[in-house]
Amino acid sequence: MRTWEMPYLRLILQIVASHATSWDHWWTYEGFSGPAFWGLVNQDWKMCSKGQQQSPINIIPNLLLYDPFLKPVTVSKTAVSGTLINTGQFLMFDLDPEHNCTIYSGPLNSYKYKASKLILRYGIKNYMGSEHTIDGETFSGEIQLYGYNMNLYNNFSEAMRKPNGIVGIAALIEIDTFTNSELRYLVSAASEVIYKEKSTTVHSLSIRQLLPDTNHYVTYDGSFTFPGCYETVHWIVMNKPVYINFKDMKLLRDLQRTESKARDPLLLGGFGRAVMPLNLRSVRTNINFKPKSSPSCRSMQRKLHYKANPWRKLNRISDS
Repeated sequence: MRTWEMPYLRLILQIVASHATSWDHWWTYEGFSGPAFWGLVNQDWKMCSKGQQQSPINIIPNLLLYDPFLKPVTVSKTAVSGTLINTGQFLMFDLDPEHNCTIYSGPLNSYKYKASKLILRYGIKNYMGSEHTIDGETFSGEIQLYGYNMNLYNNFSEAMRKPNGIVGIAALIEIDTFTNSELRYLVSAASEVIYKEKSTTVHSLSIRQLLPDTNHYVTYDGSFTFPGCYETVHWIVMNKPVYINFKDMKLLRDLQRTESKARDPLLLGGFGRAVMPLNLRSVRTNINFKPKSSPSCRSMQRKLHYKANPWRKLNRISDS
């Protein structure tokens, strides 16, 4: 840390303490409350600065490891209700705990995870809204669905700090001429939460239909992309995007970080954590070529290459 930064950190700590400010409300994506300082101002967030398996990451197609044992991920068809909240940091859908929407199979072994929270990220400019990137390219937005391990833990708060605690499913968002029907439902509800700390109830949302219809994905071990950056998340990045049209994206871009109407409003969108170093982690995928050998002789293969195609989804191009 640079010497001149120390007085500012002390001042921040004094302000938070004197106003009994919750750390959950204090952090932002810029300045002295931004990512560079998350792990310095709060000891409970030390992984934000010291962790070696942090998220998001840049997915490099020609470094993917094909794993033939990765099964499709299953998200149950159960419709859910919950609360849509403008936290001032992002737009979050907090699922009611009574629901029974589960996530299982794929890279999750025999564990079942209960869907708990959904974060919707988007950019103020096109192709500048996602946290995960593919071959250095950002996307218009990103849906992040979090679930907790219901076999090992009682709730999300307990699981988020524990081994095998959390699954994170990321679906990148692309602008097109139409909007996914469930995403449109959320966008419509978002008109009720224009300002910070506003919330509204959402009924009968299908998480399964909100996610792209694909069995293919990329997976790696990582962390939350917000404080405290706990390295307990099995990330699954879907191979197809979710679509939104310009009209609905514009509605999202009207959301604000201010608590009421302001002459110069601070917009909610356009913020996220920068990609983090991979640090020798393996990034696996079940995107495969047609097998050239007997199915009984499956093995992990390194000599497979992928790229972001014109629709910017991962795709096979060669087996050189």
